[in-house]
Amino acid sequence: MIKKLIIISFLALIFYPVWKSSVLPGKMEELIIYSANGVILRKITSFEGETTEFVRLKQLPSYVPFAFIAAEDKRFLSHHGIDIIATVRALITDIKAGKVVSGGSTITQQLARLCLRSRSRNIFRKFLEAAYSLKMELFLSKATILEAYLNRIYFGNRAYGISSASELYFGKKPSELSPTQASFLAVIVRNPSYFNPYIRREEIKRRSVNILREIRGMGIISRKEFRLALKENIRISPEQKNFKASHFVDFILKEYPQLKGASRVWTTLNFALQRKVEALLKGELQRLKGKRISNMAAVVLSNDGEILAMVGSRGYFYPEFGQFNAAVSFRQPGSALKPFTYALALEMGIPTSLVLEDESFSEINPYGKFFPRNYDKIFHGKVPLREALACSYNIAAVKLTSIVGVENLKILLSRLGMEFKKSTSYYGLGLTLGDGEVTLLSLTNSYRVFPNKGYFSNYSAVKRIMKDGRIEEFSAKKERIFPPEVSYIITDILKDNQARSPSFGDSSPLEFPFNVGVKTGTSSMHRDNWTIGFTTRNTVGVWAGNNDGSPMLGTGGVDGAAPLFRDIILTLAEGRIPPAFKVPDGIVKIKICEGDGQPYYKSCPTSRYELFYRGNLIKKFLNTLMHKE
Repeated sequence: MIKKLIIISFLALIFYPVWKSSVLPGKMEELIIYSANGVILRKITSFEGETTEFVRLKQLPSYVPFAFIAAEDKRFLSHHGIDIIATVRALITDIKAGKVVSGGSTITQQLARLCLRSRSRNIFRKFLEAAYSLKMELFLSKATILEAYLNRIYFGNRAYGISSASELYFGKKPSELSPTQASFLAVIVRNPSYFNPYIRREEIKRRSVNILREIRGMGIISRKEFRLALKENIRISPEQKNFKASHFVDFILKEYPQLKGASRVWTTLNFALQRKVEALLKGELQRLKGKRISNMAAVVLSNDGEILAMVGSRGYFYPEFGQFNAAVSFRQPGSALKPFTYALALEMGIPTSLVLEDESFSEINPYGKFFPRNYDKIFHGKVPLREALACSYNIAAVKLTSIVGVENLKILLSRLGMEFKKSTSYYGLGLTLGDGEVTLLSLTNSYRVFPNKGYFSNYSAVKRIMKDGRIEEFSAKKERIFPPEVSYIITDILKDNQARSPSFGDSSPLEFPFNVGVKTGTSSMHRDNWTIGFTTRNTVGVWAGNNDGSPMLGTGGVDGAAPLFRDIILTLAEGRIPPAFKVPDGIVKIKICEGDGQPYYKSCPTSRYELFYRGNLIKKFLNTLMHKE
């Protein structure tokens, strides 16, 4: 008796929520994503897995639904929601393979899974889906079930339903599909992530021949139609037509949970610029063919923080890794982090005239001995702070980090949107050399603190959305990170071509006919190459490397990412040269002795003028300078 009660309770637990729910739940939705200038970047037929344009079964040629029956559920018209034969066969196949390779789900069960929005594959969910299938078969006709299935099933590339799939891949209405095209679509639903028409078109076409044979055997198409179908050349609508700024669109769909339920999204993207950057990146990869560089990524921000362009790979549908967005993947930034160490030092009161000793240095930490080396593998002796940053000398940066403190640097980087989750001791002084990992987007965004006079805000990709007929605006809050004078001094160093010439030469891709602050970075073993920089209007970041982390071949700071960075900066300046950086009121220019960084004196062999932040100068040093001047 107790055993029966347990069984009845278990069945009630499964069937009650199924019985109470509506037979075909879910409302129709549509999401359209626009660029800043109104270009439709993507239409998503449903954010929740249904469709917007419901297609009636009677609107379709008979071979369209039967192509899906042939592909997914041959006994659809005879079973009652669960195909026992297919289920047993799938179970035997799975046992032989030692893993799940065949689900045995009927069209009704697949529809049940869509209606229940089931993702987990445990036994309870299987029972629930089976119960829901039986309910649908009890209350709905086969035609209604098949119709609902065709309008909800996923076809990959965010296309839900036969209408959106037909429009996406063939640019036509589903009523206009040929038998070949219908069979082609029926293959995709088996595994939409694998059977991507933009990547595996030929394989899908080969498999669709079997479906054509099935519907010919059913008598759905004639012998003549079958022969014509075998000869038909499948043409897929170009991805550029349907997938504009693909990495960017995928990014906002993941980054902004507020988009759920929205019908319209207006983004920050400049579509014309996006296309130019995409073309420049592909051209640059051709030039780097012999350098073992298989991929690049680029981000363009306005100095207000709006993402104007985002290219995450050499091509969204490039085989194997194209859809992986390298612009938001974590990589070691190398020397590209150094400007923040120097900015922190200036803010803490260290004068710009500081002379650093670039000589042999080592540190013992909990993880072993840290023994930094310069990129050129030589020591440079006494080096002025300006030259140390401009030339990106590693040892000088490490010594400066030991003065300002690794923990202070880590806190600063966190305030700038770069999270380093491991302990300070794990990174040690190597943090300033890029031993942690950041994304291209977060690093590029952090550089905006310099042209923005010390203010920082998060980047933005969405301007406004429409949800339930109401417009919702998006904005980011600013935070003061540095005094404007500190940001200006770092900017002045990063645009100083003469200061970096000992390392990069007098003429390099980092030299511009107008003001550009720029810094390169190369991670250990030449796995990642970066160039980040800014004008008074824009901040640009470029990464070059390989998705699998394999080393590049002899690629340094100025011959990897820098040429593409230069091309993008010049493109942004076409017809509109950015103005020079404005000097803050607190900046003073003072003559110093180059050898020791002291105020100029008569016996000083060489001298130069250096910029100082008046508010943070050491009083004694400032008084001496003012007296001498």
